[in-house]
Amino acid sequence: MVEVAGTSEADIAEVPGRPPLVRTAPDRCELVAFLEDVRQLRLEVDLLVVSLHWGVAGDYVCEYQRTIAHAAIDAGADVIAGHGPHSVHGVEVHQGRPILYSLGNLVFDWPTMRGRHRDGLVAVLTIANKQLTGVTLHLVQRDEGNDVRLVSLTEPAGAALLDRLTALSRQLGSSLSAPEGRVVVARIR
Repeated sequence: MVEVAGTSEADIAEVPGRPPLVRTAPDRCELVAFLEDVRQLRLEVDLLVVSLHWGVAGDYVCEYQRTIAHAAIDAGADVIAGHGPHSVHGVEVHQGRPILYSLGNLVFDWPTMRGRHRDGLVAVLTIANKQLTGVTLHLVQRDEGNDVRLVSLTEPAGAALLDRLTALSRQLGSSLSAPEGRVVVARIR
């Protein structure tokens, strides 16, 4: 039985009208080719950040994303930085490496999106001796004029975004802390 967002396959079959359980998986051939690229790049660089345009708007990470992210880290990626769904998604740590499933919107001037999905994250990577030693996230928000500004954790918008990000990350088995007004991703090796 697979558990998704508090609803199991058995629950869905038992109660007509429940939302369907959607299972996703990467294309096997594409995944193999992608992982070969990651392995080859790992040999050529000191730190490998893989940026992926993926996901869907909302508060959840798709199953295929976790499969791809874990496989990429296992193949040598140091950081996964996702973007695409226009909303902030949770953070996961796999093998001591951060997976930032969606950084949300930072600079985004598509007129259709003005005023929508205004939250974003800026990730600051700490590197020592060519190794990733930490990740700090800064919360940002686009204002009515579409200008980006840092959001303090003491502001209602910052506190709400931090609460949401913390809850989404907890669902992925990761924890965040916020000492001195900075959001720190735990368990980075």
